[in-house]
Amino acid sequence: MRHESTHFWPIEERCESAARAKGLRSVRVPLVSRQAVGLVAMGCAALGWYIEATSPRSETRPRLTRGEPGVQMHSLVLSPDGKTMATMDETGRVALRDAKDEWAIGRTLAFSGHPRALAFSADGRFLACGGFSPGITLYDLESNAMARSLAVPVNRVKAIGFAPDGRMIAVAAEDSSTIFLWDLIAGRVRRTLHPPGRVLSIAWTPDGRHLASGSRDDGGLIMLWDLDTGQGRVLCNEAHGPIVVMAVSPDGTLLAAAFGWERFVRIWAVGSAERPRILEGHRSGTNSVAFSADGLTLATAGNDGMVRLWSVADGREQAVLEGGSLAMGPVAFALGGDCLVAAARFDNDIRVWDLVPNGSGAIPVPPPKPSSTSRAPAIQGDSQTRGRSILTQESTPRECILGGSPQ
Repeated sequence: MRHESTHFWPIEERCESAARAKGLRSVRVPLVSRQAVGLVAMGCAALGWYIEATSPRSETRPRLTRGEPGVQMHSLVLSPDGKTMATMDETGRVALRDAKDEWAIGRTLAFSGHPRALAFSADGRFLACGGFSPGITLYDLESNAMARSLAVPVNRVKAIGFAPDGRMIAVAAEDSSTIFLWDLIAGRVRRTLHPPGRVLSIAWTPDGRHLASGSRDDGGLIMLWDLDTGQGRVLCNEAHGPIVVMAVSPDGTLLAAAFGWERFVRIWAVGSAERPRILEGHRSGTNSVAFSADGLTLATAGNDGMVRLWSVADGREQAVLEGGSLAMGPVAFALGGDCLVAAARFDNDIRVWDLVPNGSGAIPVPPPKPSSTSRAPAIQGDSQTRGRSILTQESTPRECILGGSPQ
């Protein structure tokens, strides 16, 4: 019977002996054969092909409003009617942009310190801004009155949000486990909330009676606070990371949240003890979540450079939109749901996807292939698209270059 065995030779020792015998100072030893190198190369090529073939693609490219090269946008928020956008970037500039001007900068607001958080009032008249400086700055956007400072006892603001009736502002500071509810009429703190952990995100319910808070300690914790009593209950204590972003549906029945670097987004029924629905699609962490105005669609933006649209009813992924960046940042529905806007983590450009409102939701449809002699028209909805929204896109993205402050 033939016995097979494996032998190991001390290559280094034998090579040194042979080199000394021949008077050589060095010797080259082929530890890896050419065949092995070829197999590795073929494997890498096959892996690259697989990743390329299985990567989500979208033929619907966004329109771009270009920002200053080399400047990173930190955040954007939209007014409730979706017509005005406020942005802040790494230069410390707070800017207002209007949809009719293709979201180009129309006005800049003076702010003392570096801005960290922005929020519009429910009527869109006021904009609150918090940053590294003490307190909160409140801008009246309908008058030329100077901004006034609110003596909220915070430094290094992390999260801020107006109550739906516009009478209070909720403010949380970085590395703090206290949320201040500031009464705008009385000019004082009406109530303080004390979540069991440092607060990262907050979200009001539409009726103004509850506030959700997300923390970064104890693996991540979501609390839902009854503002009439000041009592809170744990909505989630099974997170595997800090609660980075949250959003409440327009009817107040659902809460969506993303945890740190998890690829998942979870949706809870606020008044139920049921476990959350899990939306899995992003290949890295999720940086932003936003409900459409009708509450039927959820938009998410992630570190995989994608913006994804989900059906809230069944959790089905409706679309994957390429943001043209390594990581996407804030995302929001604008103009009452007629379009979707987003910003990346590493530039100052505004991405815009046009949506045609034909009922509810937002289902993107690729543009038709352009011919060699004519430009492809935008796809419009018809009787077959009733009850959903269709994404339209021109064959070539339109771009407008931003200037600086208005003259």
